[in-house]
Amino acid sequence: ALKTAYCALMRAPDEVARRELRSLVARAAGAAVAATPHEGGGPAGKAVQLALRLHAQFGEDVGVWSAFFLNYVQMGPGECLYMPANTPHAYLSGDIVECMACSDNVVRGGLTPKFKDLDVLCEMLSYKGSGPPAIEPLELDQGARLYGHRDLDEFQVLHARIGGGSRRTQSFSDQGPSLGFVWQGSGSVDIGGGTIRLAPRGVF
Repeated sequence: ALKTAYCALMRAPDEVARRELRSLVARAAGAAVAATPHEGGGPAGKAVQLALRLHAQFGEDVGVWSAFFLNYVQMGPGECLYMPANTPHAYLSGDIVECMACSDNVVRGGLTPKFKDLDVLCEMLSYKGSGPPAIEPLELDQGARLYGHRDLDEFQVLHARIGGGSRRTQSFSDQGPSLGFVWQGSGSVDIGGGTIRLAPRGVF
């Protein structure tokens, strides 16, 4: 039923999708929708407010309707989600670290000026109604968290906080290629006999 509803919506004629979206915007503007997504108001109120926000950003794009099909998740520092293959998702605001397994395609369905392949999208998606798939980090030691998932064998994410004047030794040699970047602070890292100075936005 979820696939039937979503595909019927995404494949609806442009004028139909736009007409119904205009109707939604008009009803929401004239109604006392309780709160913004950041203030609560229940799932329905959050979905409507999110749809209005997306409409303001993307106009009469059919992807605005996805607000009523997907989980709306507000993430805090250190929180992590796992998106299995064929799971639709969209980033709305803020800064995140995204790691993606090897793939040769990204299929888009809306909220973008890029090419949208709705037929492929509708057939490839996984239609499962559930909550957001959160990942609980493994606390390696003080200031170090390892993010991984039992279904992932291609990468892990290590988040390390290193206090001023302290050092940390980490070996990645048996785990394949590694990439690091600096979010805050400054310091240095010794790799392969050389020293690299680090600053915010630095990559090594």
